[in-house]
Amino acid sequence: GSGIASCIGDVADGSAIDTATLGAKTFTVTGTDVAGNATVVINNYTVVDVTPPGVVITTPPDGASYDHGQVVLAAYTCTDEAGGSGIASCVGDVADGSAIDTATLGAQSFTATGTDNAGNITVVTHGYTVTPLADLLVAKDPSSPTPNEGDSISYVLTVTNSGPDTATGVQVTDGLPTGVSFVSATPSPGWRQLQRRHGLANTKHHSCGSRMDPRRNYSLARGSSPAPPQSTARSTA
Repeated sequence: GSGIASCIGDVADGSAIDTATLGAKTFTVTGTDVAGNATVVINNYTVVDVTPPGVVITTPPDGASYDHGQVVLAAYTCTDEAGGSGIASCVGDVADGSAIDTATLGAQSFTATGTDNAGNITVVTHGYTVTPLADLLVAKDPSSPTPNEGDSISYVLTVTNSGPDTATGVQVTDGLPTGVSFVSATPSPGWRQLQRRHGLANTKHHSCGSRMDPRRNYSLARGSSPAPPQSTARSTA
């Protein structure tokens, strides 16, 4: 033959072909001999998306802790890479902006799944904890609001739990008024007295290791506290 005059492709031999954009592509090579005869060969190829989408859960953050019944709105996003196939779906346990589950106590999880149009999938899960919520009220009732010098005074501490959950490990510290000395206390069942001096002789501590159910009253302690001479004891709740 006359020999090759030129052999030209869309890019030089050994150079990278176009894979920067997705979809159907062609690659063309044209060979021409010295006599001017030309041959054109076209090969077809397809660039596909193999990169999984990104999924970010903002709320709940991993390891978060929430009160029982607290309103917490889910926040998450799904994104595809630049030039990718695009996001086909972005689905969480609840819709973005809706309340997550805080009705169930203990360890919980929230999952969001992103899928692109090429079928690549990313799944992200965050764990969070729902903790019990108790509303405790302590009332202190004296046997006499205006005792005289030397009188013996009784105080009743009542703890009320308005819930919604059971309270455990409750500890109540009762500071006696000035001029009143602690004598004794009688804790109710389930409670125990922790006498802690450390310079606070007029302080009684009570702790409860049992459960305090919501909407029930618990009488904590009855104490006899005589006022010392030359002082007037006045009870303050």
